[in-house]
Amino acid sequence: MNQCKSCGSLFQSTLTTCPVCHTSLIATANKKTDDFTQRYNPLAGNVELVRLKSRLVTTLLAFILGSVSAHLFYLRFLPRGVLLLALNVLALLLAVMVPEVFGYIWMAIFASSHLVSGFYYLFNMDAKDAKGDFLQ
Repeated sequence: MNQCKSCGSLFQSTLTTCPVCHTSLIATANKKTDDFTQRYNPLAGNVELVRLKSRLVTTLLAFILGSVSAHLFYLRFLPRGVLLLALNVLALLLAVMVPEVFGYIWMAIFASSHLVSGFYYLFNMDAKDAKGDFLQ
C-alpha cells in the first residue's frame, strides 16, 4: 500500500491516479523545476524598487499648484491631469473673455475643487497612486 502525497489516502501500488483526490501518482522525474535565481538578480540593476509617493508632497502640490494639475501628474494620473488642466484653462479663458456671463464663479469653483482634493489627500489614509500603491 502506498500513500498519496496530496491527500494522504492509502491506495494500491498499481493505480496511476489517487482514488480520492484524482491526483496523478506517476512520478515526473523529467520535469524541470523553475530556478527563480536565474531570472531574478537583485544586484543586476534590472529590478525596479518601489518608491511610494508622499502624502505631504501630494497635498502641497494640490494646494499650491492644483490649477495646473501638478498633484495628479505626480501620482501618474495622466489622463485625469490633462483633463483637469484643460478644464482650468477653459474656465480661465471664459472668465476673462466673458466676465458678465461666467464671471469669476467658475474660477472659484475650480479653486475650491483643488482645496477639496488637497484635503482629500491629506486626511484620506486609503489614497492610492495610479499604480495602486498607498501613499506614505
